[in-house]
Amino acid sequence: MTGDIGVSPIAATSMTGFGLVADSSNKFSTSTLVSGNIYAADYAPPTPAKMTTAISDMETAYTAAAGDNGTPTGTELRAGHVNGLRLEGGGLFKWSSSVSITTDLTFDAKNNNDAVWIMQIAKTLSLGSGASITLENGAQPMNIFWQVAESTSILSGAHAQGIILCKTSITFGSGATLTGRALAQTAVTMIATTVTAAPHQAPTASPTSAPPAPTEQPTEEPTVQPTEEPTEQPTEEPTEQPTEEPTEQPTEEPTEQPTEEPTEQSTEELTEQPTEELTEQPTEDLTEQPTEGNTRRLVSVIV
Repeated sequence: MTGDIGVSPIAATSMTGFGLVADSSNKFSTSTLVSGNIYAADYAPPTPAKMTTAISDMETAYTAAAGDNGTPTGTELRAGHVNGLRLEGGGLFKWSSSVSITTDLTFDAKNNNDAVWIMQIAKTLSLGSGASITLENGAQPMNIFWQVAESTSILSGAHAQGIILCKTSITFGSGATLTGRALAQTAVTMIATTVTAAPHQAPTASPTSAPPAPTEQPTEEPTVQPTEEPTEQPTEEPTEQPTEEPTEQPTEEPTEQPTEEPTEQSTEELTEQPTEELTEQPTEDLTEQPTEGNTRRLVSVIV
């Protein structure tokens, strides 16, 4: 496990299986299974006070994620069975049921590293054996918030990503992995689990992903439409008619039609649509609370 772990208000003896070795200051312990430090409420000051603050920050983050975060981008998607779903550009998603992933779920930031997702789940969250969460085009695990009102289970071999804010318990099966943080208000159970605390910003991904943003999306749609319509019409009509009739008609019709219609349609349609969709949704609805409120507070919750 990379990063730090801690428990409060329970004592260090509640953390079993780590082979804790107390530091000489008795402010923390270490373990061969954890790259960082291990904290508990019964260690020497200032650890108890820091743990109390960490727990308070976690509860504040949970409440914020569960609160009013604007108009939902989607509600009750697929009745909670979200296998193969692709969530693009961030958003607020709500379920009154449990959410299960047995194969895969993809978060696509559309080359916006600041895209934020809030997943409000009224019941349980479960990842089946071997299930995987994939991040694409600049999506950041620290910008995905799973607010789960009941328990979370990540079964053997499954790979989860994001910050899990769980009201009760989080259970990892053998060989399960998480890139992000596991913050539970009762207990966390791990069996040969690998947890990697993702950075707040991706130093390599951010500079690399940001420049393609203006290049990729204007290239996708403009390339398809101008190529299909303008190329087909001038090629079909001018070629057939000059062969059948005199030279006068091919000159009049091919010149007028390709010039007027392809130019107007590709200019009007391709400029407006990519600009409106990509600018409005991630910026207005989704950035405010998790980025300013939640992320800062989750930094201090050390898991």
